[in-house]
Order: sequence, then C-alpha cells, then structure tokens
Amino acid sequence: MLAQYACYFGFLRSIIRGRN
Repeated sequence: MLAQYACYFGFLRSIIRGRN
C-alpha cells in the first residue's frame, strides 16, 4: 500500500521537476 503510494508520488514529482 505505502509502496504504491510512494511510487505514484515519485512519478508525479518527476514530471513536476522535469516540467519546472
């Protein structure tokens, strides 16, 4: 459960960091 959430968060963060 937590692992899936962390993976999703990391994916979103990667996109935000790449876009910014």
